[in-house]
Amino acid sequence: MPQLFTKNESGVITSLVCDSSGAVIVDGTAQPSVRYPLLCEPIDLSSSGVHEIIPAPGASNRLRICQFSVSSGEDPAVRFFLEIRSGPTVLNSIMTESVIYDYIDPLNLGINEGLFINVNTNTRIVGGVNYYIESVSL
Repeated sequence: MPQLFTKNESGVITSLVCDSSGAVIVDGTAQPSVRYPLLCEPIDLSSSGVHEIIPAPGASNRLRICQFSVSSGEDPAVRFFLEIRSGPTVLNSIMTESVIYDYIDPLNLGINEGLFINVNTNTRIVGGVNYYIESVSL
């Protein structure tokens, strides 16, 4: 059976256990429930240009990207240029057939900015994004 571990406030590694309600127990204490639910948005494109993947979350909110993955949906795979954007700001660009970004510390987008990608091909590109919406005090 897989076992998950975490560090307590003292930096000591301890195992994670859940109680019957699903709450995580760390050092014998039930932890609060997840503050922000993890959301998923699929990506399925077949045209070049800038595409809105996740709309802006509204005033005083920002998107936090936990995982981003895309790949060529063609067989054989086709290389394509990819830009990841927070609103109009380019965060990353790469030439690839496939890419997966697992962010240990989630990627912060700008306040009230959506996630956009720009691709240079009319071939099929598929993937998805795992993210959550965080309230930001201004």
